[in-house]
Amino acid sequence: MAWPDGGSNESVSSIGSGKTHADIATWDAATDNDNVTNTVSPTGEVYDTADYNEAVYLNNTGGYSDSTYYRTLRVATGEGHAGKIGTGATINNASNVQLREDYCVFEGFILDGGAAAKSYYALANARIMFRDLVIDNAA
Repeated sequence: MAWPDGGSNESVSSIGSGKTHADIATWDAATDNDNVTNTVSPTGEVYDTADYNEAVYLNNTGGYSDSTYYRTLRVATGEGHAGKIGTGATINNASNVQLREDYCVFEGFILDGGAAAKSYYALANARIMFRDLVIDNAA
Protein backbone atom coordinates (compact mmCIF):
# COMPACT_ATOMS: atom_id res chain seq x y z
CA MET A 1 0.00 0.00 0.00
CA ALA A 2 1.05 3.59 -0.44
CA TRP A 3 1.15 6.52 1.92
CA PRO A 4 -0.79 7.16 4.13
CA ASP A 5 -2.56 3.81 4.30
CA GLY A 6 0.27 1.52 5.34
CA GLY A 7 3.87 1.43 4.25
CA SER A 8 5.47 -1.44 2.42
CA ASN A 9 7.30 -4.01 4.54
CA GLU A 10 5.81 -2.66 7.76
CA SER A 11 7.88 -3.47 10.86
CA VAL A 12 5.74 -3.05 13.99
CA SER A 13 7.23 -2.37 17.43
CA SER A 14 5.27 -1.97 20.66
CA ILE A 15 5.72 1.10 22.87
CA GLY A 16 4.82 1.30 26.56
CA SER A 17 5.66 -0.14 29.94
CA GLY A 18 6.95 -3.70 29.47
CA LYS A 19 6.89 -3.41 25.65
CA THR A 20 9.70 -3.44 23.06
CA HIS A 21 10.34 0.28 23.64
CA ALA A 22 9.55 1.91 26.99
CA ASP A 23 8.71 5.28 25.45
CA ILE A 24 8.22 7.11 22.17
CA ALA A 25 11.68 8.71 22.23
CA THR A 26 13.37 5.29 22.39
CA TRP A 27 11.32 4.04 19.42
CA ASP A 28 12.11 7.23 17.52
CA ALA A 29 15.86 6.82 18.06
CA ALA A 30 15.75 3.15 17.05
CA THR A 31 13.84 3.80 13.83
CA ASP A 32 15.50 7.02 12.65
CA ASN A 33 17.10 5.35 9.65
CA ASP A 34 17.13 5.44 5.88
CA ASN A 35 13.83 3.64 5.37
CA VAL A 36 14.09 3.70 1.57
CA THR A 37 17.51 2.04 1.41
CA ASN A 38 16.50 -0.43 4.13
CA THR A 39 13.12 -1.05 2.40
CA VAL A 40 11.20 -0.92 5.68
CA SER A 41 8.30 1.07 7.13
CA PRO A 42 8.82 1.27 10.91
CA THR A 43 5.56 1.48 12.85
CA GLY A 44 5.36 2.25 16.55
CA GLU A 45 2.21 1.06 18.29
CA VAL A 46 1.57 2.79 21.59
CA TYR A 47 -0.30 1.07 24.41
CA ASP A 48 -2.46 2.69 27.05
CA THR A 49 -0.19 1.45 29.84
CA ALA A 50 0.48 4.94 31.18
CA ASP A 51 0.19 8.54 30.10
CA TYR A 52 3.20 9.57 28.06
CA ASN A 53 4.70 12.68 29.65
CA GLU A 54 7.18 13.34 26.90
CA ALA A 55 7.75 15.48 23.88
CA VAL A 56 7.21 13.85 20.52
CA TYR A 57 9.69 14.75 17.80
CA LEU A 58 9.70 12.79 14.58
CA ASN A 59 12.55 14.12 12.52
CA ASN A 60 14.22 11.60 10.25
CA THR A 61 17.77 12.90 10.59
CA GLY A 62 19.27 9.48 9.95
CA GLY A 63 17.96 8.94 6.50
CA TYR A 64 15.10 9.20 4.13
CA SER A 65 11.43 8.24 3.80
CA ASP A 66 9.18 8.25 0.76
CA SER A 67 5.60 7.32 -0.15
CA THR A 68 6.45 3.60 0.00
CA TYR A 69 8.75 3.40 3.05
CA TYR A 70 7.92 5.75 5.94
CA ARG A 71 7.33 5.86 9.71
CA THR A 72 3.97 5.61 11.45
CA LEU A 73 3.34 6.34 15.13
CA ARG A 74 -0.10 5.10 16.14
CA VAL A 75 -2.14 3.81 19.03
CA ALA A 76 -2.38 0.01 19.10
CA THR A 77 -5.70 -1.66 18.28
CA GLY A 78 -8.01 -1.58 21.31
CA GLU A 79 -5.91 1.07 23.08
CA GLY A 80 -7.55 4.13 21.54
CA HIS A 81 -9.85 6.84 22.80
CA ALA A 82 -13.06 5.90 20.92
CA GLY A 83 -13.80 9.64 20.85
CA LYS A 84 -13.81 10.00 24.66
CA ILE A 85 -11.42 12.09 26.71
CA GLY A 86 -9.85 10.12 29.54
CA THR A 87 -9.69 6.80 27.70
CA GLY A 88 -6.91 5.61 25.45
CA ALA A 89 -3.23 6.39 24.94
CA THR A 90 -2.56 9.95 26.03
CA ILE A 91 0.38 12.26 25.49
CA ASN A 92 0.35 14.73 28.39
CA ASN A 93 1.55 18.32 28.22
CA ALA A 94 1.70 17.88 24.49
CA SER A 95 3.14 21.28 23.69
CA ASN A 96 6.00 19.58 21.93
CA VAL A 97 4.48 17.44 19.22
CA GLN A 98 6.66 18.20 16.23
CA LEU A 99 6.56 16.20 13.04
CA ARG A 100 9.49 17.26 10.92
CA GLU A 101 9.87 14.49 8.40
CA ASP A 102 8.37 14.05 4.99
CA TYR A 103 5.92 11.16 4.76
CA CYS A 104 4.93 10.22 8.28
CA VAL A 105 1.67 9.28 9.99
CA PHE A 106 0.60 10.19 13.55
CA GLU A 107 -2.72 8.73 14.65
CA GLY A 108 -5.10 7.79 17.41
CA PHE A 109 -3.81 9.78 20.38
CA ILE A 110 -5.31 12.06 22.97
CA LEU A 111 -3.11 15.15 23.22
CA ASP A 112 -3.67 16.59 26.68
CA GLY A 113 -2.05 19.99 26.87
CA GLY A 114 -3.59 21.05 30.16
CA ALA A 115 -5.11 24.48 30.63
CA ALA A 116 -2.61 26.41 28.53
CA ALA A 117 -3.00 26.84 24.79
CA LYS A 118 -0.75 24.47 22.91
CA SER A 119 0.39 24.14 19.35
CA TYR A 120 1.28 21.10 17.34
CA TYR A 121 3.85 21.53 14.63
CA ALA A 122 4.22 19.97 11.21
CA LEU A 123 7.07 20.83 8.87
CA ALA A 124 6.18 22.98 5.90
CA ASN A 125 6.48 21.37 2.47
CA ALA A 126 6.10 17.87 3.92
CA ARG A 127 3.43 15.22 3.58
CA ILE A 128 2.29 14.44 7.13
CA MET A 129 -0.93 12.71 8.16
CA PHE A 130 -2.56 13.62 11.48
CA ARG A 131 -5.42 11.17 11.93
CA ASP A 132 -8.04 10.44 14.62
CA LEU A 133 -6.71 12.76 17.35
CA VAL A 134 -8.47 14.26 20.36
CA ILE A 135 -6.98 17.51 21.61
CA ASP A 136 -7.83 18.31 25.23
CA ASN A 137 -6.50 21.65 26.44
CA ALA A 138 -9.03 22.07 29.25
CA ALA A 139 -7.96 22.33 32.88
